Amino acid sequence: PIRSHPSTEMLEKTFDTFPYAGEEFAYECRKVIVCDGCRVRDEEEDGFNNSNGFNSRRISCDSATTSNSNQSFNNNNIDKNDNNRNNNDKNNSNGINSGSNHSESKPTITRKHANIKQALRSGITTVDQAKNYIEFKTALRKLCEDATRAPYPQVKSPFRNAEVVELEERHGYGFALRHALLHCINTPYVCVIQHDRTFMRPAPVAEVVDAMRNDPTEKIKYVGMSMKSNLMYYDIFGGKYGKKAIDELRSMILRPESLCIGG
Repeated sequence: PIRSHPSTEMLEKTFDTFPYAGEEFAYECRKVIVCDGCRVRDEEEDGFNNSNGFNSRRISCDSATTSNSNQSFNNNNIDKNDNNRNNNDKNNSNGINSGSNHSESKPTITRKHANIKQALRSGITTVDQAKNYIEFKTALRKLCEDATRAPYPQVKSPFRNAEVVELEERHGYGFALRHALLHCINTPYVCVIQHDRTFMRPAPVAEVVDAMRNDPTEKIKYVGMSMKSNLMYYDIFGGKYGKKAIDELRSMILRPESLCIGG
């Protein structure tokens, strides 16, 4: 959830940049929007104070959600049979087990969040924020359905062939993405895009897929799209780990001919 909900404007602006990746990508490819679950706080019980931050206790689960993704391509080779998560650590945390003499009551959650934005990033909402999130998902689902029903190519919408997947419980970014790869995707290649990450200029998406598909060594498993924040990663990496690490990194760099664009 984010504070602008129930508005879908942010996601619409992100989708509006998809034509930069090509017509097929924007209007024909199937798209899955994963909405993570959230935890709804009982404000009266928790002593919620809007000015002094969130003091999180007794958080209950609810089905409010977030659209998550990350601008990158992955070779979707996750084992489909790996569907079980190990919860033993949760049951035996802090040395408590079924044979101990400790109280059987659940431990109080005391994680403190400095502000509303921080709490929302952790999937913790107030009742009103959860309602806004539910309204957002309803509006988003309608946006996808209307775009898919519209006559194509007379009406072009990047929400065409898009669907909303709602997770009942809070997973977090990594596990929400994992759920989509295991249960919602059956293609060999996946483009992962965060809900607030936009294409700023034409992107060689078709060339990326061709490079991965035609790689004779089958070493290309992931291709990241550069952003301003990571343009200097190479220099930062070298400064932190030294020449030996840089030499090893250089030996791992692949330059497929189809991606040598612009010289």
